[in-house]
Amino acid sequence: MFGPLGDKAHIFETYNMTLNNHEYGISTDRFITDSKLSTFYKRTSYSFDNAKRRFVASMEAYDYPFFGV
Repeated sequence: MFGPLGDKAHIFETYNMTLNNHEYGISTDRFITDSKLSTFYKRTSYSFDNAKRRFVASMEAYDYPFFGV
């Protein structure tokens, strides 16, 4: 998913940046314990909501060209 960024991909490792424009998300704990999600998708990033709860911000399928944000 981040491959097209090329040389600029390191920016996401160096700085904390995200834009989240939604109301609902999947908690990282729920993602891990839900075997259908965790075996189909790989978490690629997470973020925190206004209540400081961590959620999955992006994911990509292991075996298909699917991703979600």
